Amino acid sequence: MGDRITTGFLTERGLKNAKPETLNKALQAVLKGMTPTAYDDATTGLTEGEKDVLRAGGLRLAQDFDEDPLTTTVAKYAAIVSRSLSVSEASERLGTTSGRVRQMIADGSLYSFLIDTSRYVPDFQFARNGLVPNIARVNRELARGAHPVAVYNWYHTPNPTCSSKTTRTGPLRRWTG
Repeated sequence: MGDRITTGFLTERGLKNAKPETLNKALQAVLKGMTPTAYDDATTGLTEGEKDVLRAGGLRLAQDFDEDPLTTTVAKYAAIVSRSLSVSEASERLGTTSGRVRQMIADGSLYSFLIDTSRYVPDFQFARNGLVPNIARVNRELARGAHPVAVYNWYHTPNPTCSSKTTRTGPLRRWTG
């Protein structure tokens, strides 16, 4: 893909109608909400002798991933933020009041998260005519305060225990559909 993000790249990730300024705003909100982290090569500060001991024990010291996992997580987080609804937008989508949406958030039937003082309700919980069937029951079992990317990944990552012989699916489709 290179360094250029194309329309096709965004469309494949559910961001067909995303505007660059919307994504930039979401990315800025995500980055502002993150704790500053300084990380370096895993071997920084180790002597050659310590590195040798670790290698002898079978530890591979070289990073063996193509993409930086933190960068990937931040990008996914920004995409979730940019597609999320406010409480008011969620109430409109559900045909109910903002107060009722806040009750659903409080009882755990609707997953949401905060960045600073802004509440976000991820859109993957919604179907055309309301919530995805049974998602409220599943949401109530999620750990309170679960990170939005962890929740998204859990709902969308194919899992062998949720799959049949012909299709691989994640919990969102298996348990809610």
